[in-house]
Amino acid sequence: MKKKIVGIFICTLLIATVLPISTSLAEKNEYKGLTIDRSWYWVESYPNYAPSGMPDFDQRQGEWMGIIDGGNGIADSSAAGDDVQVTNLGGFVDPDAPAVIAPGPDCALNSTPGGDDITIWMFSSAVSTMNCFWWFDSRYGDPAGIPGDGEDTYPLVSDYGAGDDHISTNAPLSIEKMANWLDITSTIYLEDDVWVDAIDEWFVNVSLEDKLDVNFYNYPTFEFIAGEIEIGKAIILVIDFIDDSSGDCEIVGSRAVTCAGINLADSSIAISDPFWDKNTPSDDDHNDTQYVSQDRYQITLGSPCSNMPEVEFWIPGYLTDYNYTVVSSALVIEYINNPPDIPTIDGPTNGIIDTPLTYTFNSVDPDGDEIHYYVLWDDGYVENWEGPFASGEDFVIDHTYKSEGTFTIEAKARDHLGVEGGVATLEVSIPRTRATYESLLFRIIERFPNALPILRQLFGF
Repeated sequence: MKKKIVGIFICTLLIATVLPISTSLAEKNEYKGLTIDRSWYWVESYPNYAPSGMPDFDQRQGEWMGIIDGGNGIADSSAAGDDVQVTNLGGFVDPDAPAVIAPGPDCALNSTPGGDDITIWMFSSAVSTMNCFWWFDSRYGDPAGIPGDGEDTYPLVSDYGAGDDHISTNAPLSIEKMANWLDITSTIYLEDDVWVDAIDEWFVNVSLEDKLDVNFYNYPTFEFIAGEIEIGKAIILVIDFIDDSSGDCEIVGSRAVTCAGINLADSSIAISDPFWDKNTPSDDDHNDTQYVSQDRYQITLGSPCSNMPEVEFWIPGYLTDYNYTVVSSALVIEYINNPPDIPTIDGPTNGIIDTPLTYTFNSVDPDGDEIHYYVLWDDGYVENWEGPFASGEDFVIDHTYKSEGTFTIEAKARDHLGVEGGVATLEVSIPRTRATYESLLFRIIERFPNALPILRQLFGF
């Protein structure tokens, strides 16, 4: 059976606690070829639209709820308004996904639970996905932008009726857009392959299919998560709530959360949780991305359940009345950035000492990104990332060699995200000229006048 995901939990069973948040940074070391901060490594913040790092939108807004079976295995509720009847009244519910009624396209539950059925908050997957989208949109949008300026044109997140794509009132509208896109408004439960396919379709719909990619991983290791965060990817974790009262561990609920930071050395993780604000609870509206709660938890490697050996790590301190909270999967979204082409070098291969030579460098970036050029002249001089230049635009520069010899010019291009292309070379010969010989002889005669007869015999003057 495919893994089914829903951002739910029975809120009456949970008790919130409040802990202070602290910050620390430390030196970086190498881990499997990656630079990993040995203390906290935080998802990067962007002053335009994600000033506090990964957004922390809340799933408990409006009537973003659905109705599920309370335990008798029968659907006891009838849909009202535009709500969707997932399981017919009186029908047997799927024990692995006991959905009865979904809220429909308006994302507002209009129905009242009957019998032992219960309401649950259900948009954690939509919220966590939009956290990531908003963050990427901030990363590649106008770096000088401010919410409400109407200037950002990066298409991943758009204005869905609020007047601007990044003002706080657009956050719930974008989440509702995502909830309908994922179709959880008519099904409640979301299968992993459907989730991945829907995100891929979103990328196609906004013409970013060549720039963004998404992959799903079952039971990822903690080290894998750390490495992916370090290299700038956005990660959604699916956490499962486990009950072992029967003697075997059983999944009784799940939630999608977004990674906000990680501490590999201390085996800790920070998350933007769509339900809890554990570290910085406040009355501030988390639809405003300056307000986040980066909830920190110590993790334990391995599995707490003998019948679930596939689990790589779990979160002992997560706020739940069930026995365990395990990390069951990760959805990883990454930006696809191709390096610029190896530059062409157009210019003379022979020259004269103290005479300027003109060279033209040109590189094309497959993604159309702006380019900077690095040129090593092989005589001690360097052009250190000159630019920016448009993709395919000529970089023209003069260089003067002060001594004779054979020099190898080396040049490479780097895009505006720091990805470098290959190295181009051009060999240049600067020969010794007659004027050079005459200057040398003059200095010898000036210093050793008695050598003049010998020089005349050698050089014929």
